Amino acid sequence: MIQTDYRAIGETSQHELVETNAVTISPEFQAVIPRAIRKALHLPPGKKLRVLRCAERLEFIPVRPMQEMRGFLRGTNPTIERDDDRL
Repeated sequence: MIQTDYRAIGETSQHELVETNAVTISPEFQAVIPRAIRKALHLPPGKKLRVLRCAERLEFIPVRPMQEMRGFLRGTNPTIERDDDRL
């Protein structure tokens, strides 16, 4: 059973609504991603996720194929300021 903690609803830096849900880790160390989150992020069964440990929390990042990455930096400024002693 998933319990929603509405006190933990907030906004991210991208101004999208964030809803937190409590999940339980099974004896096999598995957790079910809540349906609302799976639907919002379009996560199909079998999707690979990268797991990051940030201090005392876990972050799950969907792994994207390289073909989807093509052009994702389009429009960014490629120039950077360098110190005089650097190439």
